[in-house]
Amino acid sequence: MRGGSSSSQSDSTDQFPPRETPQGFPATGRLCLGERGSRTEYTERWHLRFRGAQRDLIDSCGGIERVAELTSYGKSTVGRRRSPGDRDEMPYRVALILEDDCGRPLLTRLMAEFNGRELSEQTEAGREVNELSAQVAELVEQAGKLVVETVRAKADGIVTPNEADGLRSINAVIARLNEEIASVLAGVKADGGLKVVGGGQG
Repeated sequence: MRGGSSSSQSDSTDQFPPRETPQGFPATGRLCLGERGSRTEYTERWHLRFRGAQRDLIDSCGGIERVAELTSYGKSTVGRRRSPGDRDEMPYRVALILEDDCGRPLLTRLMAEFNGRELSEQTEAGREVNELSAQVAELVEQAGKLVVETVRAKADGIVTPNEADGLRSINAVIARLNEEIASVLAGVKADGGLKVVGGGQG
């Protein structure tokens, strides 16, 4: 029994991050493996940078009140996470929600830097390619859905008003997608074309 107790105590002291600060970043003074096994110390300077990024992230999402609504945390909790003098750190899940909301990977970029990495920004051309691909894929899906529902509606020889409304709804989505695709393609044409990486290979 004594051996089990000793093992438990050892686990608690060796845990990383330490048990008393599980929700945020490693405690000040701890060492982390960086690029190619190098060890980066989580100093007070790093802590202040993470605190600043956390504060900027909250502000980028509209401030304390809106972040409280987005994350379902109380305003006092969000306020502590924004305060420069407090050590309360937001969970990773919350950071990801906020970064997605404002489109700024403030904490993710800093974590990458801490580990000797850097984030690559998606180019405008890359965004256009992804947007066009997603829209075309959805258009094909909706067109297939329209075919299936039309066949189903005609199967008994009668297209009811409700069935007609359903088909019109799908057709409206197709019309919207056609307009969005036309808009993207017009922008591509105005920019003199769009280079698609990997195109024409295979």
